[in-house]
Amino acid sequence: MRLRPILIILSISLLLTGCRSKHQAYQSVEIDGESISLSVLYDSLAASYQPWQDVYVPVNLALKSPTSFSISGRATMVRDQSIHMSLRMLGMEVAIIHIEGDSIYAIDKYHKKYVAESISRLLAGYPMSVSDIQDLFLGQAFVPGQGTIDEKSPLDFSFAPEAPAQWVMAPQKKRKGVEWWATATEALPPVLNSISFVVTNKGQVDCLYSNPYSTPAGIVNSILDLAATTSSLGANAQIKWTIKDAKWNTGRTAPLTPPSSSYQRIDAMALLSSLKL
Repeated sequence: MRLRPILIILSISLLLTGCRSKHQAYQSVEIDGESISLSVLYDSLAASYQPWQDVYVPVNLALKSPTSFSISGRATMVRDQSIHMSLRMLGMEVAIIHIEGDSIYAIDKYHKKYVAESISRLLAGYPMSVSDIQDLFLGQAFVPGQGTIDEKSPLDFSFAPEAPAQWVMAPQKKRKGVEWWATATEALPPVLNSISFVVTNKGQVDCLYSNPYSTPAGIVNSILDLAATTSSLGANAQIKWTIKDAKWNTGRTAPLTPPSSSYQRIDAMALLSSLKL
């Protein structure tokens, strides 16, 4: 069923699992022979992001393991409000992913099945807003529950260099049982390389970014490779945006039409349990 691999991709994107290595708290790096403070790189990274209202962009979702699956479509994202993906095969809409408020829908139109779940339940209360998920998808640095990083809050982070040619930042304030950190390039301006999440004794999710573009939203990454590792399973997926064809700030919206009574609802937690993610 198409809903199953789509749920795996969503799960890798949203489930927060793994373990963190320790870093020595160096405060500067050398770029082109000049010593640059990591707080300056942080400010430059934050300044590379710009406010945006909406975007309409082609997207491809690919599951690479434990099985292989790929589907393309178009996504509409309204900043801080919603994410809507219309997924197609042979020109026909066969599936929808819709995230709005605290709700996630994954609808398999071909088999008339759907999942409807709250983000907070899927993440066991971990604070992830729609804005956070948009940042995660587009490869812009954020703090879960607090939004995109800004130039006002460098003291909220610890910084350290990390080979090869990148630096790491992590929030000073820790959430019990959960860790988060991000890496970016040693350049002016920096580009986000990765975001990693940890839940103690559960596993790890790494979000690896590549192919950055300059857009009306600032620098975004067009490729997101996701790797999830738990004690029982490893899974890999990719979200690829065709940023060159994106249309920004046009006032576009994509409200969800709820599935009719002819659709069968599937319990998300039971499905994820069967996937062992």
